[in-house]
Amino acid sequence: MPAIRVPILASRDSLAINTTDPVQCEPSNITWQGGLPPFTLNVTSIVNNGIGDTLQSFPGITDQSFVWPVNVLEGTQIGYVLADAENLQVKEVVYGVIGRGN
Repeated sequence: MPAIRVPILASRDSLAINTTDPVQCEPSNITWQGGLPPFTLNVTSIVNNGIGDTLQSFPGITDQSFVWPVNVLEGTQIGYVLADAENLQVKEVVYGVIGRGN
């Protein structure tokens, strides 16, 4: 079953994130439109259906894409927080990392 992705907050319409279903131990392509580099992408925990603590942080991204090697366990609920050089942010909740072969 595919993960359910729910955008929960965009501070401005000029930054939008696109994700694929994260699969444990496989690369996940994350792309976005808008904003000004450099970008910071944070992978977060989920608390009460919202963004929680940062699990992993990837600062200094100059492209509008990033390949994240999904290194969290199947079923883990994660979120993404993307910020640009002017601190425009977009957040997305992913309800569950998929196991390989599911």
